[in-house]
Amino acid sequence: MSRALFLSIGLLASIVIQAQDTCKHKTYPQVNPLLIQQFQAARCLETVSWQVDSCQVDRALIALGTDHSKTAVMPFLFFFSSSQSWDQKEPLYLISKGFFKATHLSIPLDWKGHYFLAIRDHQNPALISIDRTDTIPKIEFRKTCSLHY
Repeated sequence: MSRALFLSIGLLASIVIQAQDTCKHKTYPQVNPLLIQQFQAARCLETVSWQVDSCQVDRALIALGTDHSKTAVMPFLFFFSSSQSWDQKEPLYLISKGFFKATHLSIPLDWKGHYFLAIRDHQNPALISIDRTDTIPKIEFRKTCSLHY
């Protein structure tokens, strides 16, 4: 009986360890950093920078402003890089992609590194960059960028 109990505890512990491993960023598909560098090299009509409130360092709350109306459905790509600098020497991982319709975003900041949310709207492409390498994350919102596809 005790042998079966230890065996089941061991199996449960290994399942928990395996489940935690799947949450790491390296399990996501790796993409070309040129996607982000295209935004960083583009001219943008407005660039706003700020730091996250020190009591909410686990997520970033971002107001999109009037550029993105409530009725528009916008495509996005959400990336992560464990790089300690903006030059993207580390691989870039695609965390999520899809469409959203919102005036405010809440972006989770689970790992240390850089997060990028590319809004691929044809009229108002934008890039939200979050530097999570320090204790208090820094955000840069580049609005209405002129991209060359």
